[in-house]
Amino acid sequence: MRKREAGSPDAEADAFARLQRLKTTLDEIVSLVGGFRAIELGEEACDLHAALDDACRREEALGLLSGAAAVRDRLLGREEQGSQMIPGTGLALFHTRATEISQSTLKLYRLCKPVRMPQQDGPSVQLDRFLLMLAPRALARESLEVLSEISAMLLDEETIALLEGGDETAIRERMTTHLRGFFLTKTESE
Repeated sequence: MRKREAGSPDAEADAFARLQRLKTTLDEIVSLVGGFRAIELGEEACDLHAALDDACRREEALGLLSGAAAVRDRLLGREEQGSQMIPGTGLALFHTRATEISQSTLKLYRLCKPVRMPQQDGPSVQLDRFLLMLAPRALARESLEVLSEISAMLLDEETIALLEGGDETAIRERMTTHLRGFFLTKTESE
């Protein structure tokens, strides 16, 4: 295979493709962090079904998805397959990709009353907050990497403590700092 020379059309096309991938990554980060909110659900969200229904309908009202009930059912189905609870916390990560979802979104929802969540391998736990991470079914690799990086942040004690505290500004600052580092690492590797 012939090595591409600097300034050649192939090398320029590769460089431009790398820039496009970086832009996709940065756009996804800016969209998710910029759209992040911590939202308190009302008393009508008295069980998991109602809480996820309320959250999905809110996302639908923002134009981020259509078919809130279908997305809610996908989330409930995932919970039935295995708990989405983050061990040792009152937090869960409910996430899915679906054709009904038009834009990735990340929100922290707080229940006004904790919901008891049965666990397959132990006593039930109390759910009092959940992260809702939704994304379109068709998604660029770079966008998937950003969502995976956010999921990986849930292994970090500082991030968990901030989520449990529910301070929207502090959580956004933490995500911004972490994802900026992630992006800068990508720029060096591209």
